Amino acid sequence: MLSLGKPISSAFPPNGQWKEAKNLSVLTDGETAPDATLWRSSKAAVWQYVSRVHLVIDLEQQAAIDEVTIRLLGGTQPGGGQAKSFPTMVEVLISDDGVHYRKAASYSRWDEKGAAAFGIPEDRGVAWVHPLRFDLRGVQGRWVGLRIQGTGMTASDEITVKGRPVGENADNGAKLSVDDFSVNRANLFFHRPEVTLATNAALPVPMGLLAGEGINQERLVLSLYVPKGVELLGGTFGADAIDPSAGVAQEDGGLLYQFERSSEISRPEWRSRVHFGRLYFRATDWKQGQEGELRYQYGDGEGWTSPEMKLPLKAVTLQAPPKLKTVMSGQGWWHPHDSLTWPEMLEAYRLIGFNTVSFMIGRGEKLVLTPAEKRWLEEARNAGFMVSSIDMTLQRMAQNYSDAQEIFCQYEDGTHRKTICPSYRGEYWKREVQRFAGALAVLRPSFSSQDIEVWKGADRVDFDFGPSTVDQKKCVRCEADYAKYPVRNPSRWRRAKGLEMWTELMTEARKQVEAAGGAPFRAGAYNFRPGQTYQSVWHFDSLYAKGMIDHSQVASYLCLYPSHLEIIGDLVRQDRAKIPKGSVMPWLTPGDGGMFPGEAFTWAVLEAYANGADGIWFWSNRYWDSDTLIAYHRAMHVVSAVEEIITQGAPAGELIAVKGEGRISGVAHEGRMFLLAADYHRRANDAVEVEITVKAPSELRGIGEPQPLIADLKPGRQTVRVPLEGARARALLVSPK
Repeated sequence: MLSLGKPISSAFPPNGQWKEAKNLSVLTDGETAPDATLWRSSKAAVWQYVSRVHLVIDLEQQAAIDEVTIRLLGGTQPGGGQAKSFPTMVEVLISDDGVHYRKAASYSRWDEKGAAAFGIPEDRGVAWVHPLRFDLRGVQGRWVGLRIQGTGMTASDEITVKGRPVGENADNGAKLSVDDFSVNRANLFFHRPEVTLATNAALPVPMGLLAGEGINQERLVLSLYVPKGVELLGGTFGADAIDPSAGVAQEDGGLLYQFERSSEISRPEWRSRVHFGRLYFRATDWKQGQEGELRYQYGDGEGWTSPEMKLPLKAVTLQAPPKLKTVMSGQGWWHPHDSLTWPEMLEAYRLIGFNTVSFMIGRGEKLVLTPAEKRWLEEARNAGFMVSSIDMTLQRMAQNYSDAQEIFCQYEDGTHRKTICPSYRGEYWKREVQRFAGALAVLRPSFSSQDIEVWKGADRVDFDFGPSTVDQKKCVRCEADYAKYPVRNPSRWRRAKGLEMWTELMTEARKQVEAAGGAPFRAGAYNFRPGQTYQSVWHFDSLYAKGMIDHSQVASYLCLYPSHLEIIGDLVRQDRAKIPKGSVMPWLTPGDGGMFPGEAFTWAVLEAYANGADGIWFWSNRYWDSDTLIAYHRAMHVVSAVEEIITQGAPAGELIAVKGEGRISGVAHEGRMFLLAADYHRRANDAVEVEITVKAPSELRGIGEPQPLIADLKPGRQTVRVPLEGARARALLVSPK
């Protein structure tokens, strides 16, 4: 085995939360970890929420390479949180000199047959490990590179390279395509292997940056060729706004741009920057389905440049769906700066089908809008958009007043923890209440979400939030407060503190929003779920019963493999069943848990709405791109056709069932049903057998233009064959004749 014991390097080291899983050398030591616990093993390397991983093995001699194998973790847990998911793309690259690389083989989930060709198992709720094998017979080189597009958690315990040593002057594999891969230079990349642009809307195309620990490069210069008929309308490169008028005309009618960013490339926080910029394009003079390509090179401005790279493009034209009246559709975690740098944003929102603009509340004791932010909000309201706000409540108190020791748990010896004390109600608590309420009064949102993780992991510590194993110090303030509590039950005391804090926050916010002329807003919080106590403090059922929140916000940060789509629908369905008079607004991600084809995003959105959701929140702002937004647009065409069913109905429950392979979800209201029939795993031979019960003669049609009749339904229960027409799912409408 050529790779055994050979040195390995990475552009970004493992960053797993377990210290044992941060050692690169384990990948070539010939030892494997137990599959069921690989991500916690000292024999594995783990990356968490890293978009790109670059690895290079130096074989220390020229070799004829027969096979490269990497063992990779997969198997999402049913809860849908941080997914232990298989990478979405893996590429093998070969070099003779350790500088210039050529692509030799690849796996990509964008290839429909890719998973089957490599024998990759389906996610099944438990961890598994799969050896991804690449046949490279006929390829020669000394350095073997691996480029991995990561997910929420990406882990491996071994890489093997098989082959035989050859002479120094052997065939260098010149027939392979030249690539910009490196672990020794800054790597600028786009997140998708191909990009879709709209002909009539300015949509974002984000870029990422990967710059290894040893890189001291201060400048990054990008040369970007934009083909004829495509407009670059604005955006950012690094933290700098780009000038869309700076393109130089080329002989073929395209434009050549050059952007430069200096000073930040070598800073540690830019080592693996999944969002290094966002460019806004519109294929203004292209037709539906027209194809072309972006071409780009980048370098340090001092002689080094990457090879010229190409990004395939395709154009679509968006047809605006009818505007939603009640269902919340927007981006969730989205900063004001992102909105202000999006050219013609509100027109793009209209065409996508959004009805809500998003505002992430930042740090500071008081929210003060800039003149530009005021104008933007006013324009959005005048255009009929609602507003959603997200605030990191209590975390902002810890950030704004980190030097105020009194806000933390206090020990008898005069020391304190760096954890906010749940019993604290002093000056800085009062300031935090006013900061939160004042911000909502400024924004007057229709929807509000709080992201609170100050006591993350609190279920593993004592009632006073002191450590339960190593350090037995107790918070004297919590001890005194607990002594007054009528029930000697630490869990109930924690919940009482949560209800007390939340009630004060919401009561003051509602009062100030009303005084500012705002309407009542819908309130919820990240991962607050019925029947659960988030962080051992926030008891959903108590908050819901008191009218302090009105919907659950289950979270699932997944890369939308087939089983993930089922998880999303199931989680929403579970929560909706527990709050029959309430609603669910889940948290999804546009790519932080791993990038995915746009079609998968369409089904993820529809799985949420077809199982009882009436809005969706998203984390984060970094991965939103044209493909994701166009996929969202497709879902909004469906949702706008059934909005009344979604907002006034209830899960269809026993009215529907699936026979055999596949899946059925649905919401029913007064004889009408919005259904989603799916076969995400491709097991049902392009059709799903569905049992449907109706009270009156009805029609089953597909949703879209035109709306084909699938079946006439008679009163009672019957089985209908729903053709999927090559897709993984199909939206359906049942309506009385």
